[in-house]
Amino acid sequence: MLKRTLLSLALAMTVLPLAACNDDDNDFSVVVEAPTQNIAEIAAENKDLTILNAALKASGLDKVLMSSEDEFTVFAPTDAAFAELLEELDVTSEELLANKELLTMVLTYHVIPNMTVKAADIPYGDSIETVNGQAFSISDANVIMDASGDTSKIIKTDVLATNGVIHLIDDVLLPTDKSIVDLAVATEDLSILKEAVVAAGLADALADKAADFTVFAPNNAAFAKLLAELNISKEQLLQDKPLLTKVLTYHVIKDDRVFASEIMAGSQEMLEGSSITFDAKKQITDGRDRTSNIVTANIQANNGVVHVIDTVLLPK
Repeated sequence: MLKRTLLSLALAMTVLPLAACNDDDNDFSVVVEAPTQNIAEIAAENKDLTILNAALKASGLDKVLMSSEDEFTVFAPTDAAFAELLEELDVTSEELLANKELLTMVLTYHVIPNMTVKAADIPYGDSIETVNGQAFSISDANVIMDASGDTSKIIKTDVLATNGVIHLIDDVLLPTDKSIVDLAVATEDLSILKEAVVAAGLADALADKAADFTVFAPNNAAFAKLLAELNISKEQLLQDKPLLTKVLTYHVIKDDRVFASEIMAGSQEMLEGSSITFDAKKQITDGRDRTSNIVTANIQANNGVVHVIDTVLLPK
């Protein structure tokens, strides 16, 4: 989730007059015309955004993007970008426009709410959360990495509107459709975590698409270290449901997606009820003063974000 501290980066640039010389004949000033159209109106009139305009109308989001009370940053796929997506999905534009649920999920992934982020203000490398809830990141080469791992290039920046700004992009951004449990099942290095989640009866909760979780996921090497530390077998651990549940819920933040760029030094309460502590380098200290490191950050799910860690966390 893009932190409120980034809001200050999204302030509109103030137009300043050039320094005047003593000679009155050399008195110059910069004049910039204020935008007169909202985001929806610009999309409706831009010849490269005809499919986006149709998609906004089909989903009803055009009315949202007309708002004069809110501001948005929109990463707008061109017609060529949508044509490529239609070919990839092997559907017609009519079929895409008729699927309102899919359309809304995809379109809201292109909108940053409550702020105007001009090109000069983009927080390169950070996770930028969208209306959809999932995030993407932008490199300093203006390449966007979406939640599915695909990339898109910003090809035109700073089309100003009365309620925000539009940046044109050459590929449609796609959110992921996998839940946290789906990710664990598909990731070989999280196979013991998957077994533990099933044994503890937490699989359904972590598959809930309506939820928002941040999960610090111990890899298989982390569980191997824990078993040696506790001097027990994997089977013994998986059979101890109360212990397993206590340990696993100590790895979960509920109702919040905390991306790596948002992790700050200090304590963080976990679903289990007690806290972990982060230092300035994002190293984690658990309730028993053991440390763990994030080895893979920001693996996105449709119901949260996963950070893979190298040591199982234990509460006091």
